[in-house]
Amino acid sequence: MKSSRSHMKAVFLCGGRGKRMFPIAEDKFLLDFLGKPLLEHQIEVACEAGLSHFVIIGNPANIERIEQITNKIPGIKVDLALQKTSLGIADALKSAELLLRGQLLITNPNDVFSSSAYTKIIAAAKRTPASSHILGYQVQKYFPGGYLQVNARNELLHIVEKPNPGEEPSNLVNILIHCHNNSKELLHHIETVQTARDDVYECALDNMVKAGHRIKVIPYNGFWAPIKYPWHIFKVMEHFLDNAQPCIASSARISEKATIEGKVVLSENVRVLENAVVRGPVYVGANSIVADNALV
Repeated sequence: MKSSRSHMKAVFLCGGRGKRMFPIAEDKFLLDFLGKPLLEHQIEVACEAGLSHFVIIGNPANIERIEQITNKIPGIKVDLALQKTSLGIADALKSAELLLRGQLLITNPNDVFSSSAYTKIIAAAKRTPASSHILGYQVQKYFPGGYLQVNARNELLHIVEKPNPGEEPSNLVNILIHCHNNSKELLHHIETVQTARDDVYECALDNMVKAGHRIKVIPYNGFWAPIKYPWHIFKVMEHFLDNAQPCIASSARISEKATIEGKVVLSENVRVLENAVVRGPVYVGANSIVADNALV
């Protein structure tokens, strides 16, 4: 059952370019999982949490593909913005400044998580007054990311980027599911940051804290899989398969002598020939042939 619709805008940052995915050249959020691009899955997960208005920031190479994907998804409103060069989160938000009004939920669609990540932070934003709410993922071992230093009330004090192992200020890693109640204030602090590094957005959050704004850190320990290297795709595929429902397309043809067991998804025009065994969890893509006597 879907949650009631939220007036919050979900901002998807799709303007960056992956540098660690060789030999995969395609944008991570355009990779195909169970017959759909990751971006479509991400929008569906957000919709499950009650979000329906999206601001998607793309780059010149992918904006047309983003438009093609979003145009065929019913029941949502999508505003597109163009980030001409990949210069980080802050630059992406400045590229979409005219579209960023009211309450924002900023997300990196290359990170895969369950809809509970959205519902948890949305509920906290309704329940606890603060300028911003950000999600902190509880890690059990060192992760090379930004760590959140918090006070006893779980309010942000400082973001520590990639501390040395053993010097982490907490076990909370910053993941980009951030809710901002005042987009104008956020953009103002982005404009005033002075840094030579690619951390303008994080510095803006630190400066908001120094200016007296409360940023509440919401702990989250549900599913989270950032896609940073090619092998991370396997964990994401496993997640989607685990949460998929068995489905056989009406155009699929299965021999009477074949065996289909467990959670199996067969796409359009799949053929399963004599004495083949398909034992789930399995996804078979469109127009594939499972040959005679094959075991999948």
